Amino acid sequence: MQLRSARRWLQRRHLHELWQPSRDLPPAEELRQRLTGLGIQAHLDTRDTLAVYLDPLRTVLHGNRIFHRMVPGLAEADNNYFQWMFSPAARYHIHDWDNEARDTVTILRGTLGRYRDLPRARTLFQRLRTTPEFPHIWESTPMQVTYDRPRPTPIHVRTPGTSEPLPLSLEISVSCGSHSMTGSRSHPLPCGPNRATST
Repeated sequence: MQLRSARRWLQRRHLHELWQPSRDLPPAEELRQRLTGLGIQAHLDTRDTLAVYLDPLRTVLHGNRIFHRMVPGLAEADNNYFQWMFSPAARYHIHDWDNEARDTVTILRGTLGRYRDLPRARTLFQRLRTTPEFPHIWESTPMQVTYDRPRPTPIHVRTPGTSEPLPLSLEISVSCGSHSMTGSRSHPLPCGPNRATST
């Protein structure tokens, strides 16, 4: 009952946003330069957990070494996490990829609703539609929309040198006094008797 009520609220929010004018968003390079000016990359490189700044369309603005190790092949996906999720690399590295891909599509639906008239949002959608799995997942999840990952559901990632997928819990927060950038930090969760690390 509570889950159904939450879904209805998310759907109402999505419909409300579709009635509103499409939001604007500065180019990714402009956002990246703002963060560079704040010394964000140096700060991220001191972190011993995965850390990354993304714009709302999930273009990676800055990420630390741990992030790039966890997301191989990102450059081939135009440095966009949504596109990367539908790449062969993601299919291999993300455990339970089918469920993660569905979650990604529900988040993307809300994002595209807010930025639907933005040329790069439309380009992103068109590129995703050329991938083998995206069109089917998009069409099989009508009106399913999410504005954040469910908590405390972790993403399980296969990493070199480990026999079991590494669970990473994500925290997403707005940064720099604006909704144009989000920061994501992943903290390793316990794995059996030993505490896993993301390094």
